[in-house]
Amino acid sequence: MKYIKKFEKFINEATITASPAPAKPTTAPPITKPERPVKPGKPIVRPNVDPEPKAEKDKKVTEMDVAKRFIDEVNAKGESVEKYLNK
Repeated sequence: MKYIKKFEKFINEATITASPAPAKPTTAPPITKPERPVKPGKPIVRPNVDPEPKAEKDKKVTEMDVAKRFIDEVNAKGESVEKYLNK
């Protein structure tokens, strides 16, 4: 008898556990790190002012002006222009 009662108890427990398990409690989704915000691109800013040339030119320089200046510079140093001419 002792064994039969234990067997019946075992069978009853087996049928109870065979019934569907109680539903799991709902949990919140895991917390994820937020993504780093993306900086908006900055547009290229162009100046509103037109740059002026660094040296103002009054007149157009000719070959004769360059030659005269060269001769003056050489004479100021006390050298001869003949040294620089092709012979």
